[in-house]
Parts: sequence; structure tokens; C-alpha cells
Amino acid sequence: METIINSQLMRYLEDQQLISDRQYGFCRGRSAGDLLGYLTHRWVEAVESKGKALAVSLDIAKAFDRVWHKALLSKLPSYELPEKLCNWIPSFLADRSIKVVVDGACFDYKPINAGVPQDCVLSTTLFLLHIIDILQISNIHFYADDSTGDALYTGRSNISRENFAEYRD
Repeated sequence: METIINSQLMRYLEDQQLISDRQYGFCRGRSAGDLLGYLTHRWVEAVESKGKALAVSLDIAKAFDRVWHKALLSKLPSYELPEKLCNWIPSFLADRSIKVVVDGACFDYKPINAGVPQDCVLSTTLFLLHIIDILQISNIHFYADDSTGDALYTGRSNISRENFAEYRD
């Protein structure tokens, strides 16, 4: 059932163009190689124009564990998803708990209000919906939970090296 729901949800998100073209992970026909090819092209542009390229890469540690249910659920209606799906997703995430084991000692189950289940096909799509806002910032690209921001500074004959450094900063 989860696979069917995920397939229909991804089709809807793609048809409505809700998935950013700067998201390379968890998207059909897109790969890490595509992102690397795009960034390499951007950096070559900077070098060829006697400029500089900067990139900052970040990884969201334990990304799937950090999906805050309340924030995710509050976003769903804005995507104009079917009401039944918007009502089903909270039940999919509800009543989950974790059990911690340290050196063989087991602790009681604790309820959680964040995170999507590991190894579930729907979890990747829910994660995408959770981070979709970040991709509205220009020059931010994602592969799954790894983000790369890049900036190009092209050389101009009428700008001194000192001014160039100032503009870059």
C-alpha cells in the first residue's frame, strides 16, 4: 500500500511541478552524477571567465530522524493534496516510538514526534516535502539530504583584484 501511495504522490508532485529541478536525490531520472556535472559546468564557466567559484556543501545529520511531524503536516494542505491523503499521513506517522539499548540495558519505549520510518519508500517523499522550502533559495542544490550552495564571481576587466575580493565577500 505504501508503495502505491508513494508512486501516486510522486506522480502528483511531478505533474504539479512541486519538486524543484534543484533536487537530484529521490527523483526519477536524476542522479548524483547529474548534480556533479551541473556544478562542474558552473565552475568551468567561472574559470573560463577568469573568475572564481565558491561552493559550500552541507549534510543534514540523521536527516530522516529530523523530519518534524507538526511542520510537515502543516505544509501538506498547501500542496493541494487530496484531503484523504492529508488525513492518512498523520496516521502513518502517529504512535511511533523508539527503544534505546545501551550496553545491553534496555530502556522503556519513548514516543517520538519527529522522524520518518527508516527503509520505507514513502519516507523519502515525506522528507522531500519537508525540505522543499529550502530549495526556493537560488543556487542551493540537493542530493537527498546533502546540499550544495554555489556562487560564481566572473572576472571583469574594469574591476581591480582588490574590488573583486570585496564583491566576493
